[in-house]
Amino acid sequence: MSLELSLGLTLAFVIIGIISGVPIGYIFGITCIIMLLMTGNFTSITFLVPTSMKILQQFTVLALPLYIMVGSLLRTTELSTKLFEFLRAILGRLHGAFGGAIVLFVSVFGAMSGSAASAIAAIGSLVIPEGTRYGYDKEYTTGLVANASLIAMLIPPSLTMIIFGIASKTSIPLLFLATAVPGILTALFLIGLNFFLTRRWKFTPVEQKPVTTVQEKGVLGKGITALPALAVPCIILGGIYGGVFTPTEAAAVAVAWIMLYSLAVSTLLAIRRK
Repeated sequence: MSLELSLGLTLAFVIIGIISGVPIGYIFGITCIIMLLMTGNFTSITFLVPTSMKILQQFTVLALPLYIMVGSLLRTTELSTKLFEFLRAILGRLHGAFGGAIVLFVSVFGAMSGSAASAIAAIGSLVIPEGTRYGYDKEYTTGLVANASLIAMLIPPSLTMIIFGIASKTSIPLLFLATAVPGILTALFLIGLNFFLTRRWKFTPVEQKPVTTVQEKGVLGKGITALPALAVPCIILGGIYGGVFTPTEAAAVAVAWIMLYSLAVSTLLAIRRK
């Protein structure tokens, strides 16, 4: 069987599987088996296994679960919620402030976990139901969260860039620098587009008097509660580009920082209860 026909059949199988709702992991796994059967190139299996094991044994690969753990800990400790409230307080009650806060949150959260899925999990259940209070359709809020989550794949430390760096043996800090500017520009574009659409479609916040002072916005108090979360990207990016940590070590330090914060908070709560 020709290679072109094999590729066409496997592509058709992938499309049919996605439309049918089959989990993507199963689709790719079965597709690989079908491709091997059609091409008859079974020698690639003996090459694939040792190569995969060699890649998994690299120290840099440890960064992947550590950055995922950072995102999970931020959700568990509710630091992600505090961070979002702080960013929303900064924007006040401007038209489109709620949507702008979503994009800002995903950008900052991406600088902590580097994962689009983690960013969606951290903010999706919080903002999609609450968006209706601010005049946002669920469809619009969902689309904004989904599009903004892609920024987390560009803002350093990006898990995608870590995987690319491992596979291509490219400097991961340099890859982070290469995607930082596109990530920031994408965030600014989405914020501007959100403000434009909210004015055009006349999305309005809850009827309240305009916020004019920092005290009324509650920025100071919310900023203090969000400080532990804001320290995470400073630890990661500052450590990497300051030459203190490698990307893997920076992830480990960030995990340790959040766990120490969680331990300190739980200890203080236990003392107060007594």
